[in-house]
Amino acid sequence: MEMLKGKLIEVVNGIEVREKPEPDPLALVAGRRGRLELGGPVYEIDRVTQGAAYLHRVHDPPQVRSFTGPDGEVRTIKVTRGPVEPGISVKARFYERVI
Repeated sequence: MEMLKGKLIEVVNGIEVREKPEPDPLALVAGRRGRLELGGPVYEIDRVTQGAAYLHRVHDPPQVRSFTGPDGEVRTIKVTRGPVEPGISVKARFYERVI
C-alpha cells in the first residue's frame, strides 16, 4: 500500500506528508503497446475511458501445442487465438512493454 500513496516524508501533528506517487509504468495509456499475458498477442491501446480501455491486436504469435493421439503418437499443431473483446478493464496491466 505504501507504493500507491507515495513515499512517506514526515508526520506533522499526526498528518502524513508524502511524495507524489510515481505513475505506474505498466498503466494503460493511449498509443502504448504491450501484452496482457506473457507470450500472448501484442495490443495497442486506442483510447481509455472511465470504464474500459479499447485496444486492437497488432501481432498475434502462433503457439505450437503438442498432444498425444489415441494411437500414442505425439502430434504438434500451430494454434492462433480467436477474436478479442473490444473493451478491457482499465485496471488491467501490461505484463511487458513492446517497443
